Amino acid sequence: MITLPYIKSGGTVVTRPQSIMMALCMKANRLDLLGKTMEDAIEIRALESNIEELKTFAISCTLMSKDELKKAYADAFSSKLMNIVSILSIYLSNKSFLVGDLTIVDFELAHVIEMYGWLSNTTGVPNPFLTHSNLMTLVKSIKNLPGISEYVTSPEERSMKWVQPGYCKFES
Repeated sequence: MITLPYIKSGGTVVTRPQSIMMALCMKANRLDLLGKTMEDAIEIRALESNIEELKTFAISCTLMSKDELKKAYADAFSSKLMNIVSILSIYLSNKSFLVGDLTIVDFELAHVIEMYGWLSNTTGVPNPFLTHSNLMTLVKSIKNLPGISEYVTSPEERSMKWVQPGYCKFES
């Protein structure tokens, strides 16, 4: 059984976002995006686990009514998830990218920050990233990369929905 998302690489079906990113980096001969050193690669995996917690919570929000979402959001961001956001901000500090050079974890974090912006704009809950200017600058840096900058201003991107209509409980 194939899960979504997936890509086909040669005769192999690659599933799971992190595996897909790794396969795409290898196919594009951009192994540097996986970390230049073993220490970078280890740090990237640790950062990914924190980012995954934020992503999992954001996705779970789509299954809640607005009232449920506002309560869960307040509970979550008064404790553990706000700590993760703060840790990521402290870790980034004044660097351009999380491990110094651009890696896949920067794309992952920028995507999650955009998810929370969508949640905030759609439901009125506060965006926990807005008080961390260095994290917001990271998003701008990713959006200004060659190829990415053209995409984020394209009609395809502007018409893209974060989730399919009818999927979010708080939109019904």
